[in-house]
Amino acid sequence: MSAQAGPPTTRQSAVLEFVRRYYADRGCGPTLRQIAAAVGLRGPQSAEYHVERLVAQGRLTRVDGAVRTLRPVGVDPRPVAAPVRVTLAGAGRLVAVYRFVCR
Repeated sequence: MSAQAGPPTTRQSAVLEFVRRYYADRGCGPTLRQIAAAVGLRGPQSAEYHVERLVAQGRLTRVDGAVRTLRPVGVDPRPVAAPVRVTLAGAGRLVAVYRFVCR
């Protein structure tokens, strides 16, 4: 946590609590649109503002440029693998491919 970080604001606390619950339930982070809707923000840009402050304070972490990677600090990532069946074009073979999904 940043040395200058005081306690989170009321709105930041609501965002942080929503992200914690969402991550615990689904194993991945919510979208900015979901955060905005859940805590009564006007839109994803407002959610982005609060998320950026929480990341700067060291309360949340995420991978830049990747979706649904937002998670509370101190929580281990829990990727969920789901089998996806794919037929290779021209080969006619069925191959099992795993990709990580949000529950």
